[in-house]
Amino acid sequence: ELEQGQFIVTSNIISDADAYGIRINAGRDSIGDAPHAGAVRNLPVLLNSRLIPGVVVSNNVIETGVDGTGISYLGTLDGANTPDSARPFGRILNNTIVGDGSGTGINIELNASTTLMNNVFANLGTGVSVDGTSVSDASNDKLTEIDTSAFYLVGAEVSGAAQKNGITLTESPFVDIANGNFYPTSPTKIV
Repeated sequence: ELEQGQFIVTSNIISDADAYGIRINAGRDSIGDAPHAGAVRNLPVLLNSRLIPGVVVSNNVIETGVDGTGISYLGTLDGANTPDSARPFGRILNNTIVGDGSGTGINIELNASTTLMNNVFANLGTGVSVDGTSVSDASNDKLTEIDTSAFYLVGAEVSGAAQKNGITLTESPFVDIANGNFYPTSPTKIV
């Protein structure tokens, strides 16, 4: 049995991100339209969810530009005449994403399966956006789980999915948000 590898994006400070702070995209091959992660393989034990190890994004601070997206996590859309793609199972944990009053903190699309936990969102139009292909599969298995995140000055905290234990903050959780100091204040609910 071969061990699976893991790709981790951690401990970065990304400022003034234009379109995306971090963008993870499985994509398809331009020749034959095969999925980059490979088509799923039929084995003795059938895994209908088609999950494979995905990228872990943790402990990053991302400051987006106008209408930007902090983290974009994409799988691959299956077409009628193409092999079913595997679903990357990603974990997005302990990130701080700050916008300019618009844009999206985390965007999950195209058959991605993710767990989001302990993220802080501030000054955004939407905190988390999940498309229909990434909410649940044909057997109603949940593909995207959103748990225990904090939101400060966010228009729509979560769009397209449900969250558990979300915290809406009424005061800035940061030392000096205007000057880019995103260290937590004391006391605050995000520590």
